[in-house]
Amino acid sequence: FGVSVAMSDHFLVVGSPSGRDRSGGSAYVYARGADGSLGPLVQKLRASDGQRDDEFGWTVGVSDRIIVVGNNGVGSNGGNIYFFEPNSTGTWEEVLVDNSDYTFSVSKDLVVSTLKNEVR
Repeated sequence: FGVSVAMSDHFLVVGSPSGRDRSGGSAYVYARGADGSLGPLVQKLRASDGQRDDEFGWTVGVSDRIIVVGNNGVGSNGGNIYFFEPNSTGTWEEVLVDNSDYTFSVSKDLVVSTLKNEVR
């Protein structure tokens, strides 16, 4: 089902880059209960420009205010990092696509990514 996972106080994100539905992969956002238990599926995220073999979901990161999903560079949109933020209704929306690399780290609201051995 998934190859990457990230957790915050309120969410669990599972990256599934297989793209069985030929969308190029997905990231699944689950709610977490107050006791840390796994809650219901909140949303399935996909890249706005997703294509078969992009492997969106290869890497994931999450805080309570941002979700970051990377792909591994296999398809034509490979090597991108996708940023999602919740809108006023709580739905996660894609707000930015950065073609730097798919390697990143998320801590609270800070995202660090790499680009050819440079920190951005």
